[in-house]
Amino acid sequence: MHIKSLAAAGLLVAAAAAGIVPASAQMKSKQFNILMLTDLSSVYSETSGPGDVEFAKMAVDDFGGKVNGVPINVIVVDNKLDPALSVNKAREIIDSQGVN
Repeated sequence: MHIKSLAAAGLLVAAAAAGIVPASAQMKSKQFNILMLTDLSSVYSETSGPGDVEFAKMAVDDFGGKVNGVPINVIVVDNKLDPALSVNKAREIIDSQGVN
C-alpha cells in the first residue's frame, strides 16, 4: 500500500510539473506580505541582519516588485536573537497584516 501512495504522489508531481494540473491560486489581498525576522541589533547583526534585509529587497526588485499584479511588501522585524520575541512578533504581524 505504501508503494501505491508513493506512485500516486509521483504521478501528481509529474502532472503538476508538466502543467496538466491548472494552478488555482489567486491573490485575495491588496498586498503580498513577506515577513522577515532577523537580527538587527545584537552583536551578531553584522553577519546577517541588515545585509539579509537588503538582499530580500533586492530580490523583490529583481522579481519586479509584484506578484500577479499585487505589490510585494517586505516586513522586517528585529528579533534581537530572542525566540520568544520572534514568536510573539510573528503572530502579531500575521494576525494584523497577514503574511503570504
